[in-house]
Amino acid sequence: MKWFITFWKYRVLKPLTKIIDQEHNHKIIALTLAIGLTLGLFPIIGLTTILCTFAALLFRLNMVAIHIGNLVIYPMWFICMLPYYKLGAKLYGIPDSIITSSMVSEIMESTFSEMFHRLGWLSVGAVTVWAISAPFLILFFRILLYPFVAALARAVKKNTIT
Repeated sequence: MKWFITFWKYRVLKPLTKIIDQEHNHKIIALTLAIGLTLGLFPIIGLTTILCTFAALLFRLNMVAIHIGNLVIYPMWFICMLPYYKLGAKLYGIPDSIITSSMVSEIMESTFSEMFHRLGWLSVGAVTVWAISAPFLILFFRILLYPFVAALARAVKKNTIT
């Protein structure tokens, strides 16, 4: 458990306090984190970092904040993949009996091109389901994160976080 506290403090909390100290708009910081969390759930492994970087550059968002969101959501990526692929299979009429958790773990160990070759339309379906859910996820995460970011900003102003 100590590793988690150390990780949280040095990889999430400290960088966020520096961002909050530099930027004054907490809504933008919460939105940037929400976008990073949502992009971190993109169903094709290996593309989340590229998507976060592209979104940060395109919309002039804080690069560190968006990647913190991507980093924090990564464990949830494993949990969300199976439903994304199953819903995508239903959306495109592909039998979802071929999708199992062992198949997903095998695919995670393969390269991007091998994954797309093996999954093809399943990947397209998963991306489609993610794209449909993404605006709702951003809104949900933004609403969830704003009180946390505001409280962190108050703590930074009072210098209670070191």
